[in-house]
Amino acid sequence: MKKREFIRLAQNIEFYSLPEFSYYVHHNVKDAPICTSEGRNIKEHESYSTAVNIYSCDDGLVGVEGVYERFDECSEWVDFGIVCTACEYEAFQTIGYQPKN
Repeated sequence: MKKREFIRLAQNIEFYSLPEFSYYVHHNVKDAPICTSEGRNIKEHESYSTAVNIYSCDDGLVGVEGVYERFDECSEWVDFGIVCTACEYEAFQTIGYQPKN
């Protein structure tokens, strides 16, 4: 699936959480892109957190941002009023260090 098509899919249906979106893609989209990274750029709020899941499409990466986790078990995803959004992403390398064994 191409990036543009996947972004359209994410924005044409109102998904109120990343788990809802992931479930829908996994169960309803033929040749769906693979989620290569979950829970990136987490931002915590009082009763929920938002994050970005990265999907690998045929022609590049797409990030889908939305509610990632809810801390108030009595709330439904829709109660937070945040609809998932999607846009193109790109990968970049970073350098890390660790002790030599």
